Amino acid sequence: MYLTETPFYILGVTTRDDKQTIIAKAEEKSFDMDPDICAKARAELTHPRKRLAAEMAWLPRISIKKSDQIVSRLNERHEFLVDSLIDESDTSRLATLNSITTGFFYDLTHSEDYELEDILCCVSAIYEEVDALEVMRQINADRSVSRFPIVQDLSWIEKELTERRRHYVKSILDVLNKLPALDLVETVTALVEGNTDNGELAGEAIVCDLVDRYEESVQGFLDKEAENVRELIKRCGTTTENSGSDKQVDDIIAHLSKVLRNWDRVAQPIQLIAKSRGTDHSMSNDLASEVRSLAVDLHNEHGLTKYAKRLTSELEDIFAEAPDFVEQIKADTHALDEIIRNQQEADESRAEWENEISFTGDFGHFPFKKKLKISSDGLLWGETLHPFDSISEVLWGATATQHSTNGIITGTSNNYVIKLKGSGGGSVIIKPEFAHTYQRVIKILWNTVGDRILMEMIHALAKGNIIHIGKTRVSDNGIELIKHNMLTRNTTIFLQWSEVTISNGNGSFLVSHKTEKKTYAEFPYMEIYNAHLLETAVRSLWENGGTKLSAILEN
Repeated sequence: MYLTETPFYILGVTTRDDKQTIIAKAEEKSFDMDPDICAKARAELTHPRKRLAAEMAWLPRISIKKSDQIVSRLNERHEFLVDSLIDESDTSRLATLNSITTGFFYDLTHSEDYELEDILCCVSAIYEEVDALEVMRQINADRSVSRFPIVQDLSWIEKELTERRRHYVKSILDVLNKLPALDLVETVTALVEGNTDNGELAGEAIVCDLVDRYEESVQGFLDKEAENVRELIKRCGTTTENSGSDKQVDDIIAHLSKVLRNWDRVAQPIQLIAKSRGTDHSMSNDLASEVRSLAVDLHNEHGLTKYAKRLTSELEDIFAEAPDFVEQIKADTHALDEIIRNQQEADESRAEWENEISFTGDFGHFPFKKKLKISSDGLLWGETLHPFDSISEVLWGATATQHSTNGIITGTSNNYVIKLKGSGGGSVIIKPEFAHTYQRVIKILWNTVGDRILMEMIHALAKGNIIHIGKTRVSDNGIELIKHNMLTRNTTIFLQWSEVTISNGNGSFLVSHKTEKKTYAEFPYMEIYNAHLLETAVRSLWENGGTKLSAILEN
């Protein structure tokens, strides 16, 4: 009850008036007021147990003079200066709380220094300082004067304090409900943020009760906005399933973020109180999880990583008051950052690779001139495009021709050739005129074709397959060499890699028996496809050690 609803105010008596005075006042007031109201007020004040509720709703421990000033202001509907009430709250905390909340009811609360949330914060803090035992002493001090039986059971006081707390919360809600909706939300949020240090500290009793009542009042709004969020999630899923445009997805995500922030603005006080209690707001967690599932789906199912990252960033910011969920979102954000960073690096590497392999040049002379163009699409020779993965064999080499006049050497010219074979049987023969062009094309072929073919060869060997380089059989463990006999037919002999040696000579790669010079296999670079690749694999084995060519995979 408010001060104006207490029997003391109705009858115009004080906590120190005795029973006879109360009865007399009731008789007197009954001539000007409803006799039943006066009789009820008299009965409450003269009954020791019922009287306690009125005493605690009135102005305990306040002097008669001060009480008269407060009653006079209520009668004349003059404003209360909250500042002085708060400053004097140590005198009687209950009297201060009862005065402020009654001022709320009549719109009489005025302050020179405090905003509304500050006043509410003070109300909550003052209630926290109310001590049941001290209240009992104050009540009994007045009862000893008025000759009413003193209160001996502390539980009576504690029960009435609980009722007063409910009343204070209702009073605060009443004044908040007079504010525009957005101001109400902002005021409650500011109150909770300050009272709990953004959820880090346990909230005071009145603030917790207030937010519980606030939650009841906004539940309908939260339910409706949650449904709007779910509808947008569904719409986004449908759009991506139907291969909608980036702009369509972008618009839905933007709308979804706006609705989520609107929902969270209203839910934030509830989230903060839940956090201060060491729990989570289940509705926030459920809604956030549904949005997270959308983000996961956008990345995993549709490759829309940038939108997934955008949503997770929004979730991390919006649901910062849900600690367990935020940890999960932070992990998602970190993973997506890694994916995006790797993708950016891959894109940069791809762009660098495309730049490195880019080549255009003309070969041959009219009317047989052909254009070679190498790009990420493959190798375009004349009008025929050869994708890189269709090329299965390569060779290249150079021969030197000496020129002379009258038996005198006048110079040397080099003849370069590059040959490619496709898995479908097609072939390309390129004859560069200049060394730098020859070297440039070979470097590109290594980057686009050579490494792949070499790895395919090694993987085949690692599986136990035999490959042929020219007519020579090669396995993971060794190679089949030809023993060249003078008077009898040549024979083949299989040797482990540890039993052979390698060398170059006369435009060929040679693999020879370590001790028998007549036992070898020769791979002319300009005749045997993939000879250069075999040489690379064997030299890698020599450099890194091992007994199998597949050791290159470990290195």
